[in-house]
Amino acid sequence: MPLMLQYPISLLLYLRGLFIRCDVVIGLKPLPNVGLLLLIKNLLGAVTVVDVDDVDFGFRSGVIGKVNRLLQLPTPKRCDLVTYHTDRLRPFIRETFGVSEDKLYQLPQGIDAGLCRMADEPVGRELRASFRRDAKLVVYVAHLNIASDLDAIFDIIRIARTRLPELHFLVIGGGPLERRFRRMAGEMGIGDITTFTGYVSPDTVANYLTIGDAGLVYYKDIEVNYFRESMKLRDMLALGLRVVCNDVGDLSRFRTFTYQAGSDRQAVAQELVRVLETGGDGREAHGRAYVHAHLNWNDIGERLLERLVEVHRTSVAGRPSASAAGGLG
Repeated sequence: MPLMLQYPISLLLYLRGLFIRCDVVIGLKPLPNVGLLLLIKNLLGAVTVVDVDDVDFGFRSGVIGKVNRLLQLPTPKRCDLVTYHTDRLRPFIRETFGVSEDKLYQLPQGIDAGLCRMADEPVGRELRASFRRDAKLVVYVAHLNIASDLDAIFDIIRIARTRLPELHFLVIGGGPLERRFRRMAGEMGIGDITTFTGYVSPDTVANYLTIGDAGLVYYKDIEVNYFRESMKLRDMLALGLRVVCNDVGDLSRFRTFTYQAGSDRQAVAQELVRVLETGGDGREAHGRAYVHAHLNWNDIGERLLERLVEVHRTSVAGRPSASAAGGLG
């Protein structure tokens, strides 16, 4: 929203949580709209957890980036547990936020197996039918904000189109920069082959992804992207999609299951065209099996629950005035 009004407005909504009796409160990102609620609930005796899933303030430079950083500093060290994804974030959180080692808990990025199903739903079939029968459809899904790197992906699509005229690009999802990206697609000469779905509900994302001939993921080779773990890559693999990507940060871990190139956009475009023309070699099937076996949120969540029970018991024992409702014990 303009003037970052989403923070004060959402804070007012989140403060309703003060009137909800609970043992644990989990906040996603240590932003002030979440942080204030966490700090108050902590004082009231709840176990507080904040997730630091990337270097959020690293995507912006200048005054906005510095202010965003300052606003996030107070919360993590005052919470009972700080979760994170990638190994690189552990020392960063310790040094930046002053979080002690015993409060850190690695929470791998995973997939919701219930949503990542290979379903043949009308919402997907109808959209696929709107394209030419010989179209080679590339799919991409994201919250369209500054972290999406969609400008770089547009460039890859632009290059690939010159070699494969039947290529079409589907952008799944909405976000604060959706209008800008729609204009950008036209300015880069790919507006006629690019379709935007706008916001779609989480339970329909898979239905759009499965109509693609290939998925595309690309991280710019910048420091902030080495602190991320790609949800879209895991979701695409979980659906058995052929995924073309570069090798920055977390993406390089999946080289066995994806069609990877370096960060040169010409090279990624060339690999995308090759996969679309040949159909790949089937490595995506192994990727699907790996993700479902090792990165299922049900399993990840069970391990987190065990840690939360442990933290809650310790917290209750150490805070005589805290409510020991027993919801976790």
